[in-house]
Amino acid sequence: MTDGPSRPLPETDPNGPLDLGPALTALDDAHQAATAKNEAEWGHDPNQQATNQHFIDVRFGKAKRDVVKAKVELNKAVNSWLAQPGQTERPPLPVWTQMTAGEQKATDTVLAQNAQPTTELGPLIAQVEEETGGRRGGRPQPIGSEGREIISEIRTANYWRTVERILEIEPHNGRYSETVRAPEQEITDEDVARAREELARAQERAAGPFVPESELGIRPGFGARTEPPIFRYNRAVEALREVDPQTQRTPYPPGSEARPTEADADAAERELAEAVNRRIVEYLKPGRRYIGTEGSRTAVRTMPGGQAAADAMFEELSKFGRPVQRPTYPGKSVSLPGGGIVSLRTNKDGLPTIDVNVPGLARGYHIHFTQGEN
Repeated sequence: MTDGPSRPLPETDPNGPLDLGPALTALDDAHQAATAKNEAEWGHDPNQQATNQHFIDVRFGKAKRDVVKAKVELNKAVNSWLAQPGQTERPPLPVWTQMTAGEQKATDTVLAQNAQPTTELGPLIAQVEEETGGRRGGRPQPIGSEGREIISEIRTANYWRTVERILEIEPHNGRYSETVRAPEQEITDEDVARAREELARAQERAAGPFVPESELGIRPGFGARTEPPIFRYNRAVEALREVDPQTQRTPYPPGSEARPTEADADAAERELAEAVNRRIVEYLKPGRRYIGTEGSRTAVRTMPGGQAAADAMFEELSKFGRPVQRPTYPGKSVSLPGGGIVSLRTNKDGLPTIDVNVPGLARGYHIHFTQGEN
């Protein structure tokens, strides 16, 4: 067997910036080199070459998944840090040093926005009472019209500054995206308090725009359209960058002034669905040859490895999907973004079996996993 599956993976600095694009590109280059070596050494034996390629693909697929997961966890740590009310400090050093220069700049922008002060009215009222109403017997007197005007202006400024910060985080915020007030309508303390509460909630929600559901196991394009486009777009792009490292799409960083539209989010989700379907076909039919040994017909394949190999392949094929219940199916199934289904069961002979139904594969395609080697 070729040494492709055991060739060393590209090294990364655990204490340096985790730049997802270059890291995935390095793994992709190493993956292609291992594939080329396997083809050169085993081109004369298509079955062995396909089996070797399966293990190569699983190894590098896991490495890519680990890199993306590390990036997801890093983004989650950064966004959770930024979501803390009133946060003006940079993330802890171990987190900060793993961020790229662009991410550090975007984070500093958010922190600078958080540092913009809002004026607390309590101490100010006491000062205005002192200056405009005066004190008699050590007690403040009613505030005059000048004092009330000053406090109203500050309260209004506080309110609109808070609303602006909400809309920087969530341009489509359901409560404040369409906020219009008549010039003569006075802003109350209750208005300011509600706006600050909504800002805190928006900051909490913003802790997750880079984090795909169930560690990238998402099903874009099927519901969740009530979410802001940036949430849908970023989740789809994070997954897409793992499936297709060559994609030109990049997620929108925290604090970005530019925002994706609904059409942008829809396009990213469609691109992910197409990439997931293409990835599965290339995985199971590399070079237009089905992996494994042919059984009773082309769509029936056999591979060694037993339950462990079946579980590993099912995990690889079912990424980016979501579990679905099929009452008549004797196993578990996952629905994929492109509309396909990947399932795992035990056949009548007791062999672990994977069923795959996606465009581009033979109808009724499935793989039986035997113990030992074929």
